[in-house]
Amino acid sequence: MPENLRELKYSGIPDSIISAFTGLAETEIYMEREKQGIFPAYKAIDTCSGEFFAETPYLYSTYDQESEFIDMDRKKETVVVLGSGPNRISQGLEFDYGSVKAVLKLRKSGFRTVMVNSNPETVSTDFDVSDILYFEPLSLEHICNIIRRESPCRLIIQFSGQTGQNLAMQIREIFGDGIFLGTTPQSIEAIEDRKKFAEALSEYGIKQPEFVTVTTLQEAVDAIEKTPLPVIVRSSFIIGGRAMDIINEKEEVYGRVSALLQERPGFPVLLSRYVEDATEIDVDFVSNGDSFVIAGISVHVEEAGTHSGDATMVLAPDAPDSGTREKIRELVSSFVRKYRLKGFSNLQLALKGDDLFVIELNSRASRSLPFVSKATGVDWISVGIDAMLSGSLQAKERGPKNYFVKIPAFPFNRFLDLDAILGPEMKSTGEGMTAGRTIEEALGKALKMMNVRIPSMGSIVLSISDKDKEQLLEIARYFSGLGHKLVATPGTRHFLRENGLDAEVIYKMEDVREPRIDQYVSENRPDLIINTPNSRSGSIKDGYQIRKLAIRKNIPLITNIKLADALVQTLRAGEKSDFREIREYWEA
Repeated sequence: MPENLRELKYSGIPDSIISAFTGLAETEIYMEREKQGIFPAYKAIDTCSGEFFAETPYLYSTYDQESEFIDMDRKKETVVVLGSGPNRISQGLEFDYGSVKAVLKLRKSGFRTVMVNSNPETVSTDFDVSDILYFEPLSLEHICNIIRRESPCRLIIQFSGQTGQNLAMQIREIFGDGIFLGTTPQSIEAIEDRKKFAEALSEYGIKQPEFVTVTTLQEAVDAIEKTPLPVIVRSSFIIGGRAMDIINEKEEVYGRVSALLQERPGFPVLLSRYVEDATEIDVDFVSNGDSFVIAGISVHVEEAGTHSGDATMVLAPDAPDSGTREKIRELVSSFVRKYRLKGFSNLQLALKGDDLFVIELNSRASRSLPFVSKATGVDWISVGIDAMLSGSLQAKERGPKNYFVKIPAFPFNRFLDLDAILGPEMKSTGEGMTAGRTIEEALGKALKMMNVRIPSMGSIVLSISDKDKEQLLEIARYFSGLGHKLVATPGTRHFLRENGLDAEVIYKMEDVREPRIDQYVSENRPDLIINTPNSRSGSIKDGYQIRKLAIRKNIPLITNIKLADALVQTLRAGEKSDFREIREYWEA
């Protein structure tokens, strides 16, 4: 331990830097600071610019002698809520939603609330939300300093994304289990460690794609020889979108595994078979360690592998079917009992035929929870907070009476270099929701919001991957039957002509033959471009040029064959949009 620890701290050196240079754990450094009484003072930012008294000042720490703000009102029990800190645009929506709802519920229940967040663009950092606001980084040092200052208190980490999950065991080492409201740190670690979780699934006989865990690059080289491609590559203790990649080529697997091992040294990397042509399902539920209530079961329109923030999701009274719903209940019951889950959890599944595979379990609030709450008319955050505080689960399961669709909003027209292919890493910067008495009505409203409007005549440009060509047939026949001219790249055109559909040929942008796709789009402006990528790297590059062209010309673009099929089913039904108050859709 550095002899000049006090001097280092008052010079502004964080515990993490001291840990890196000394090799000591941050927890050891904190406990030494506690022995020596080395703690920061807290200064206040006047959020009202001196015009009137600020009821909730922004506090920040600095290693100084005197604090500017001392809250003397300690008559109420204190609960500290961690936010998620800085995020990409829109990617902290579920955490901010949860934080605000949780704080309001806690205040209503008579608790003194402390909010910790460093993102000024969130509602949770508004001056009138919590009793005390710490505008601090979400690091172990700053969180522990705040807990010490606010003690005795309880702590909620389920709205802090992956940050709180990763810090749980270290916070427990310092303050013990009793401080946590919600799932315990030991259970969080067992879920987040990909190897432990996969082995637990095998032990309980729960279906999951074939997998192998590796801790070195050589192990990955050996494993990939026995694992069929494509594979999902996932690390531990990283938020889903960054943790998961679907990879089709061995060289890419080696590169990604190497990067993950460097990013998270000592943590295993999971290589598992990617279940192709499967439907992904998000299950949000609230539990008290023994019993549970399912808040909502959302079905992705796109196949498994698309980030839930980017996926078009459907919450419906008849999807999935009753048999699948019963299997889901059995899985949720098993996980609640095994991990003593308390508060909020999210289970991600892949459904192929009658087989239900577990993708991952998260013991925190999920991306789909705000959508589920809005669609069902239930404040599930309040239900979860009651489960954490008292174990009470008085809410009844309230499945949707009508059809609700969550749709993403993308910034592709602002960031032209960003590829429009959807995958495990989130790209959307917003989302909307539509409702309807039928699935076709809800999807029709959703497609209009996504700017997919198809005139009665015109041309449709098709460039489809080999694996999607069979599904293309009905889509192409529908548009052809309406009088649309089909225009396709050579491989797609050849397939269509083999199946009795005529299509005009266009060539890729780097081809010497004409007409090239850029020429055709500039001269004829098609009504829709459907482009689904092949796994081959060259094909992905070709498709990227097509997708970029569509975005630049503001032409409706679909990159997923299942979404294209949903479009056709919606157009074929011809449902008229009927707009109502959201409350009317909560009833049958």
